[in-house]
Amino acid sequence: MSLTLAVSLIGFVLALIAVSFMFFGETYPFALTERFHIAALMAYNTFALYSTLKSSLWGFLMSGQWWLVIPLILGLLAFARFTSVRWLAKYPVAVLAGLGLGLVVGLNIRSAIVNMVTQTVSDLSGARIGVAGGWIAFICAFTVIPFFLYSTRYSTPFYEKGKPLNYVVQVGRLAMLFVFGEMIGGGAFGAAGHVTNIMVVVIKRTIQLIAEQFGIIIP
Repeated sequence: MSLTLAVSLIGFVLALIAVSFMFFGETYPFALTERFHIAALMAYNTFALYSTLKSSLWGFLMSGQWWLVIPLILGLLAFARFTSVRWLAKYPVAVLAGLGLGLVVGLNIRSAIVNMVTQTVSDLSGARIGVAGGWIAFICAFTVIPFFLYSTRYSTPFYEKGKPLNYVVQVGRLAMLFVFGEMIGGGAFGAAGHVTNIMVVVIKRTIQLIAEQFGIIIP
């Protein structure tokens, strides 16, 4: 038996054991497979981290780009959370949050906000989605807005029971649940199809490798 066939068979068996969790719950074979998977990921990620530091940090430091010491120090400060000086870990988090927010708002404000608002208004004003579709889109779009009013002063009237504005929130909640249900359902079907395709490829490849041991070629 070749090494490639052995690895394929082991991977196939581990995949079947992992899938068995859906039918038999947490069993000893599944627990063993889970720990093997975590250990393999830790080993792979450790090697990947070493390779990344060696290629993207050490070489640049040796070439004189000493300013890269700053992100290195910030990264090391993140591990201060496991020591007695845990407060030092707040600095890399603050830097990442500030830079991330600046990049997201600065680079994506047009695509994430302006274009979406423009597209919504265009759909509502055009005839592409029809009159009924336009009204549904209008109601769903504007009843969801109160959920993003991060102010007690302006959002409280929408959550007072029995008040007219409370019905706006209820309609918006139904609209969001409908959208989330469609997204989760679509994601579940997509994931199921992806898993099925992977299993088909694994089974086909395993059969091909076994057949090759007996001199049979399966296309």
